[in-house]
Amino acid sequence: MPIRSKILNPFRRKERLFTFAFILTVALFAVLYGLTSLVPHSLFKTHALDLGMFNHAVYSYAHLRPNNFTLDISGAAIPYLGDHFSPITMLYAPFYYLFGSYTLLIIQTFSILFGGIGVYQYARFKNYNNWISLLFMIHFLILWPIFSALSFDFHNNVVAAMLVPWLVLYFEKGNLKYTLIFFVLILISKENMSLWLAFIILALLLREKNYYTGLSRKTAIILALTSLIYFVVVVNIIMPAYSKGLGTNQLGRYDHLGGSFENIIIGFFKNPRYYFTLLFEDTFQLNATGVKSDFWFSFLIAGGFAVIYKPRYLIMIAPVISQKMFSESHSFWGTGGQYSIEIVPIISLALISLLLTTKKNYMKAIILVALIIFGRPGFSAFRAEHYKSDLDIVQLKADLKIIPPKAVISVSSDLSPHLFRREKIYHYPIIKDAEFIVLLKNRNPYPLRSEDFVKNIDKLKKDPASTILVDSRDMIIFKVVPNNRTSSYDPDYLEKIAVFEKKIRESEKMMNVMKEKAIRHNQPLDTVIRHDAIWLYNNQKSK
Repeated sequence: MPIRSKILNPFRRKERLFTFAFILTVALFAVLYGLTSLVPHSLFKTHALDLGMFNHAVYSYAHLRPNNFTLDISGAAIPYLGDHFSPITMLYAPFYYLFGSYTLLIIQTFSILFGGIGVYQYARFKNYNNWISLLFMIHFLILWPIFSALSFDFHNNVVAAMLVPWLVLYFEKGNLKYTLIFFVLILISKENMSLWLAFIILALLLREKNYYTGLSRKTAIILALTSLIYFVVVVNIIMPAYSKGLGTNQLGRYDHLGGSFENIIIGFFKNPRYYFTLLFEDTFQLNATGVKSDFWFSFLIAGGFAVIYKPRYLIMIAPVISQKMFSESHSFWGTGGQYSIEIVPIISLALISLLLTTKKNYMKAIILVALIIFGRPGFSAFRAEHYKSDLDIVQLKADLKIIPPKAVISVSSDLSPHLFRREKIYHYPIIKDAEFIVLLKNRNPYPLRSEDFVKNIDKLKKDPASTILVDSRDMIIFKVVPNNRTSSYDPDYLEKIAVFEKKIRESEKMMNVMKEKAIRHNQPLDTVIRHDAIWLYNNQKSK
């Protein structure tokens, strides 16, 4: 049966009360998600990394051009697919003409609602009644990882995670056509999703004896192998060919485990005790004691305990937990950002399986209501400060109109998700061939320190090659002469920054300072090290 008719199936039922409850649930969560995600964007509280870069990519694809990621703080122009291998982004391009800078946030919101409906359909497939299935959907939609992800820009792994319930549903139904559709969509969402996908497919083979429905084992093995091969080829061949060494080294967060997949796997068998310790302890001495235990507590009370019910769910969740807990960046370990979104569909699938053992519907309802209460987040949309801005938004938008539509610009992070409609946009202090420099005075000046940011503005004011066009309470805009002034970009920038990073990592004293900063500013350790390496480079350059 077509997907559309299956989604609309609950609306064709005779129970009008249920139909009303179903529609109301979807509508309420749509509003709540919109308030959580869209309001911050309207108040210029989204960032270059990651909404700015994704908006820029969608803009390029909407104009039938390949995209170069120019917002990297290194100043390098990196082909988008070399930094994030997410071909699915090209499918978003037509929606840009409808929703502009809000396109990806709206797509993310609707993908989550779609995932919730998938959970409802999967529960119905498992013979739960309408109301219990609706409770499963509400539990899915209210879990804290969803709101953590919505509160921090846009990410394709959110979209991928929301497709998992549909993949499992059609796999178990034996519908190859729709299984392949969702398989491919997850595959092209992000490079690491393909590795997770292989584990999901293999786990689906581990079901009860005499209860094998769905696609054949041969088909499942082919899909799993395809996913693994895709992952290896993309990560080891395609992305390096695109990036030419300039893209983000995601494996850099796992240097302590050998820095390669082969070494990570070998290390697991050589020293399993160490890997087990990494799941629960701050072995890097980042002063992040309690971060991992906070995640585990939040995970368990949200329904994560159901994952241990059957081995297949442990297999499904293993790569997600490993990616989080084995990283040297403490920001991965906790409950913030998009780093926990993949656990949501696995929790729901495991709960649906576990509660099949409970015979009484009222007991199932009580358990689900309790989990909904305990698993819910603190809703930022219910707080007054969520709707307040430190900027005069009306004046800011009026001042930004002075910038020509397609001019090359260098901007503060929080401006880039709104000013992406051009071929080149740089993350200040990268200037290169920018014609305009647009800066927010009182926001985080990352990657600069506040004192250096102020000094840079003073230098620009005194530079004869720059002219102040706007100097308001919140923002300053300079018109600069491209290629007729000292550029912030050095062709050997990356190599020089790498030298400073190496010096920092080799100094025990400096690494202790970096670890303290990482905790204080709630940033990944490698980000803080890169930040200070840039400062050291700029400081040396200015002497």
